[in-house]
Order: sequence, then C-alpha cells, then structure tokens
Amino acid sequence: LQRCGKSCRLRWANYLRWSAIVARLPGRTDNEIKNYWNTHIKKRLLRMGIDPVTHSPRLDLLDLSTVLNSSLHNASIFNFSRLLGMQNIINPDFL
Repeated sequence: LQRCGKSCRLRWANYLRWSAIVARLPGRTDNEIKNYWNTHIKKRLLRMGIDPVTHSPRLDLLDLSTVLNSSLHNASIFNFSRLLGMQNIINPDFL
C-alpha cells in the first residue's frame, strides 16, 4: 500500500493507543479491545437516535431510543436500590 506520512503516523498513534489499553487488561488482544469499544459506541449512538456511520439523526430510531433510554434508566435505579439493600422498598413494576 502507498500511504503518505500523515496516514502512517495516524495509524501508528492509533495502534499505540490500543496497545496502551491492552497493557492494563491482560489476556485480551488489542483487536478484541478495539472491537468491544467500537461496538459499545455504536450501540450508544443507536440508543441516542444517531446513525453510527454518518452521525446524523435517525428519525426512524428516535422513538425506540426514547423507550430504551427510559427502560435502561429504570433498570439502573432498581439495581442501585438492590445495592443499597432497598429492594423490598422499591417495586420494580412501579418503575
């Protein structure tokens, strides 16, 4: 491949960034970490109603993202209450 100097520097910097993360997470490859992160960001963008490829609003997903965000928020409140030992006080059906 014929790459310019800038392209080579960016690719090398990106490689170094993922390898620095992998150094803190033994047993995983840089590709596994990169794939996990990119999947996480893609799901987050979709929940926000944003197309992960073009970063433009997805009108067909806005209603779905609102439902998902509210259900995720309610689930996190319930899990937090379980950690505090208040699972008998807060009814999950009420959330």
